[in-house]
Amino acid sequence: MSHLPDEPSSSTDVCAVVVSYFPDVDRLLTLVGKLYTQGCRVVVVDNGSPMDTVKDLLTRAGGAAHWICLPDNQGVGAAQNAGIRYAQSLGSRYVALFDHDSDPADDLIAQLRTVAHRLEEQRVPIAAIGANYHDARQLNPPPFIRTYGGRLHRMQRRAQESYVEVDYVIASGSLIPVRSFEGIGLMDESLFIDYVDIEWGLRARARGYASFGAWDAKLNHDLGDQPVTVLGKAYPARSPGRYYYMYRNVWALMRRPYIPKGWKFVESYRLILRAVVWVLWARGRRRQNFRAILRGMRDGWRGRLGPDLESY
Repeated sequence: MSHLPDEPSSSTDVCAVVVSYFPDVDRLLTLVGKLYTQGCRVVVVDNGSPMDTVKDLLTRAGGAAHWICLPDNQGVGAAQNAGIRYAQSLGSRYVALFDHDSDPADDLIAQLRTVAHRLEEQRVPIAAIGANYHDARQLNPPPFIRTYGGRLHRMQRRAQESYVEVDYVIASGSLIPVRSFEGIGLMDESLFIDYVDIEWGLRARARGYASFGAWDAKLNHDLGDQPVTVLGKAYPARSPGRYYYMYRNVWALMRRPYIPKGWKFVESYRLILRAVVWVLWARGRRRQNFRAILRGMRDGWRGRLGPDLESY
């Protein structure tokens, strides 16, 4: 790990919000250093990691980041909101969201800002601009998607195109104008984890804001655990607890009127297909995964949200 600066950056144009939970200390500090050198003010919001880990991070990070240590795991949405409020208190123009294990390219922030400035010149109401992410463990299809005609469409880059409009972007590696939160609102903390970024992006779209993918903004990012490969296609695997949240939150979103009907249709059949994969090819956790998925669907349809004690 290279030496981190002793003093925080003086720029408040971009505030990078990094959410951590039981992080790899060296990897997180590398991310903080990268964001600092790209001109960001950095705030790390830790979601209740062990105190020894937090003390180690605070000691080794020096003044390269501001730290918000939550007393327990309050979920991704709550942690992101704590960081967003800090960025608002600084008077930052943009918020950039990251997970603790993300690995941005050295020019990621510059690429995102370039797209933001172009769209702002056109007076486009921006929700978020997302990174072109890559998971080294699998052959990623193009990450930017649109849903229409009853199908999910993966956008292909056209010549000379630097960005493309999408339905939503994943949170990690996304740049959001701070003023956009006034019209869209903050993240939905009741979802706790999974689909927090998707819900926010679809809510933004319903309120007249648009999200974009930036082709040249590169980010290495692991999606889930080691993928399960079926018929040559890789499906990122997760723990039974994560399957619970995924299926619970999808079914909860099905009840919300601002979520597009086309997205509901496409996402429901995609998750039914994936449930078959995650149960039948679960590497010894078939029963646990099946129970978690069914319980999640039940609770989501009943509107039971927030943290789930059985998933810890």
